[in-house]
Amino acid sequence: MTELNKGAELHGFSGAIWTRPRVNEVIKTLFGVSYEPSQVGRILTKLSWRRQKPQRKVSQ
Repeated sequence: MTELNKGAELHGFSGAIWTRPRVNEVIKTLFGVSYEPSQVGRILTKLSWRRQKPQRKVSQ
């Protein structure tokens, strides 16, 4: 989780958004194991990480 707190850009990704494939790539690099995207989501949920949702823009 500490690695995720450092940000996606530090791990070589463009943009600050964490996606399941990006998290999976970091897990694979650090620990040598790979997971299905749905399993990555379950791991993140257990770590109390929530899905990032875009903020709504107010239209005038």
